[in-house]
Amino acid sequence: MNQDIINSVNQIFINYQDQMDTDTISYLSGLIHESESVEELREQIELVIKDFNLEIASSDEQSELIENLIHLLKKRGLIEFQIESKPKSHLVCLVDPNAEPDLNDPNLTFEQYLGLTRSKDAATRLRVLRTMCPCKVKSDIDQLWTRIMEMASDTDPKVRYQVMHNLCDGSPLWREDAVIQTLEKMHNDEDAKIRRRIHNILTHYKHTGKWNIIHRCYIGICKHRCHFEQRDSTDRRKHSGLYFNHLIDVSSTMYHLDDLLVVNATKKRAFLWIWRWRWKISKIRKMKIALFSLLLVALTCLSAVNSTFVIGTCDSSKCGYGQVCICEGGVNHCVLLDQCDDVAIVQSIERSWVENGQSFTLYRVHVFNYGPRTLKNIAIQTDCTLDPRDQSSVWNIVYNNGIFSLPTYGQGIATGKEFVFGYIDRGMRSPNLFIRALQY
Repeated sequence: MNQDIINSVNQIFINYQDQMDTDTISYLSGLIHESESVEELREQIELVIKDFNLEIASSDEQSELIENLIHLLKKRGLIEFQIESKPKSHLVCLVDPNAEPDLNDPNLTFEQYLGLTRSKDAATRLRVLRTMCPCKVKSDIDQLWTRIMEMASDTDPKVRYQVMHNLCDGSPLWREDAVIQTLEKMHNDEDAKIRRRIHNILTHYKHTGKWNIIHRCYIGICKHRCHFEQRDSTDRRKHSGLYFNHLIDVSSTMYHLDDLLVVNATKKRAFLWIWRWRWKISKIRKMKIALFSLLLVALTCLSAVNSTFVIGTCDSSKCGYGQVCICEGGVNHCVLLDQCDDVAIVQSIERSWVENGQSFTLYRVHVFNYGPRTLKNIAIQTDCTLDPRDQSSVWNIVYNNGIFSLPTYGQGIATGKEFVFGYIDRGMRSPNLFIRALQY
């Protein structure tokens, strides 16, 4: 191939043979053979012409000679540069600065991970938020909790609902106040499902002091089902023994569970018969005690449940238990309590103390109006769980015959606003409050 290149050089530079010896032509052919691009080849030929002082009439003639040589070499197939037909971009990895990182990328940095929570795509934000749930993240990472609470104002309702889930699924104790404040701000959420769920969460927390309530029932059911589904026909006796052990108080009976495995079938049947009757009698006694206790509670609360009220055209006789009487334009109708999304009540504990051996608790009640019109009055019913300290322990509200209602000097509750009243109750447990009537 070198000889063919030398012949091509001699053919193009035939008029300059007296200026180019054999070594110069061999040197030029070597440079041509080692060149990796047309640009490099052009530069090498120009350097040889300059270094060996070839006397060429003009720069145009020099350019023509170089182009003719390159054309001839290509024509004879002596040079073939693959890189010439490719763009230079293939030599480097180009990254779009505006491209969003992938959540499944193993090289994803923590800053990029948090950045995905600000993605324009709501589905991406939701996916990232689910990975931040305490059920998946076992460590208390400050930046994650801060970002979760910031996302409570996200534009997508599904994301906000997931925020509520994350906050209630195991937030750290030292963040409890911040979690409460975040959830209380979500009381004004435009989504009725979120408002209702927030109301239930906060009410449950005020009564029990527990946050992790979203999955509690489901987990309990799962454990119960798994326990029974794992039984098979080949191991019934073993599992039946475990099941009986759960029901029998061994310390209070003269029999032992090993007696279930006796060889004599007659003794076994007799034992089971005695055990069943003893168990049934025990259950009946427990049921009698429970029914008697319920009867006492029912009799004690009967007067409170039957409290009478009149709000507009609504009164205590209009709607049944678990319903809300809504008076609008002089016409009333009944709505199920769990379907009443326009009004919510949140009862918060301010503080508790002991005075002369008696415990007292100060409560503040927030009444939120989410409806599209002004709420003129409301009837909030209590029961026997409410025991005010005295007549002066209730303020900014009218309390009569177990019913809270708005004061007559007020202008009602405007849409999107709240009304606050308070009272001091005996004991440490939050009293029950029920919405019974609304007047617009």
